[in-house]
Amino acid sequence: MTMPCERMRSLRRGGELLRTISRNEELNADLRYRAEQLLADYPTPAELLSLVESNDMVMPIRWAESIDAAGCLIESIRNGCLLDEALMRNLLSTLRHYPEYWLRRSWCEPNLVFPIRFWLLPEDDFDM
Repeated sequence: MTMPCERMRSLRRGGELLRTISRNEELNADLRYRAEQLLADYPTPAELLSLVESNDMVMPIRWAESIDAAGCLIESIRNGCLLDEALMRNLLSTLRHYPEYWLRRSWCEPNLVFPIRFWLLPEDDFDM
């Protein structure tokens, strides 16, 4: 079972992975361009921490949609690309606790039952 702090860490790693993908010349231009596009709306660690600390009930839709699309992109890369060992290890580490599809989709809609803090908590080993 994935803990809220593990999800938060995985979201941070997801942003780092998108940056890595967008700069990796060995991947095709479409994947790099898509990763770069997603980074524009992907929340930073500080933005996610602020969201959790304010105990919001909803996530900004552009963040939720970017997190969802990034998850789909990362999963498609895992299933369809030949990657060097370091990038594959990074990708698998990110996906290990990345929010599940159903949860990512639920963040795209207002949720008045569970605040964001129910799903995400600050990382224990990450200093801003």
